[in-house]
Amino acid sequence: MPLILLLLTACQIPKAENKRVNNQIQTIIIDSDTSMVNPMLPKTNAKLVLDSNLTLLLGNGKKINISKAKFNKIIKDIKFVDLTKLKDIKHPPTLGESYKTVLIKTDKGVYGFSSNKETDYPVLIGQLAYKINQLIKIPTNSNTSKWQKLKLLKDYSSTDFNLKEGVEYLEIRTYFRGQQESEYHTKQYKVIVHMERTPLSFFEPKLLKEFKKIVPNLSKESNLKSVSFCLMRGCTSIISNGFMIDEHKKMWVMNTTEDILNMIGDVDTPAEVKLVLWLNDKKMSESKEDIYKYLKSPKGYKILHEYDNSLSNLGECGHFTYEMFISKKGKIIQKKLLKKSESKKGCLAVD
Repeated sequence: MPLILLLLTACQIPKAENKRVNNQIQTIIIDSDTSMVNPMLPKTNAKLVLDSNLTLLLGNGKKINISKAKFNKIIKDIKFVDLTKLKDIKHPPTLGESYKTVLIKTDKGVYGFSSNKETDYPVLIGQLAYKINQLIKIPTNSNTSKWQKLKLLKDYSSTDFNLKEGVEYLEIRTYFRGQQESEYHTKQYKVIVHMERTPLSFFEPKLLKEFKKIVPNLSKESNLKSVSFCLMRGCTSIISNGFMIDEHKKMWVMNTTEDILNMIGDVDTPAEVKLVLWLNDKKMSESKEDIYKYLKSPKGYKILHEYDNSLSNLGECGHFTYEMFISKKGKIIQKKLLKKSESKKGCLAVD
């Protein structure tokens, strides 16, 4: 089924007033110095240098080669902006901040911006620094012959997920409906997980305000984490929607599991494995008592799931161990029961 997305609005970062501005970016330097915070600390610098020769130089002398397309994507938001009009953002003094600077050398001159205990980078510069730092993000090494335990979904970092090109930010919101209620509370929600190339705080305030007010799509076709827990008095239900900001600052809403999986592409990190499991789990919330372990293979991930159920409302009582396989496309296949015994807590029903 093709990805179903609902376009809600588009808020572009303001372009330069002078349409003739065309910066030829030669070098970008990001420098951090902790001795500026406390002179008693040893002077420690972390410097990144990105140049038009398509090389990122690290502070330890190592270098990373990048493609021309990647370089152009990183600088595209500052290429046609009058850099003299970008000003650092002042805020009340804070403690414990390092002194960080971004220097941009172009054919027109050198422009400096700082982030410290009294100022933040301009929004565009903050986004630029974040994108450059993402180039050196160390990928999680899940290629191991030993079983590894998965964390709860909420315990993974927003950058533990590899979003597809063009997706800058994605979050999943869950909505609640009580036992005696016929409709979900659409103005109240809980953000279950968020994934990012660009942090949400880096977007323009107007866009953020609209993003938080997006109305979910709860049509009959919605199947994104739709779960109910039923008692004699009625059922309590939850349902989720995904909300995305793309590279053009357009906002989209999605209401199917397929939509979300299409945003991350191939499943290739433990965080993405846990997301797949959460999307397919019929429980209303995560539990530390549900133990998931994974073993990576060339075709995906082998999973062991051990859990105990003592509530007949949630299905068969017992202590279970299942084995399953998650493909790179996020499909759960080859699920089979390995072991079953009586629940350690007995079995009861809640009215």
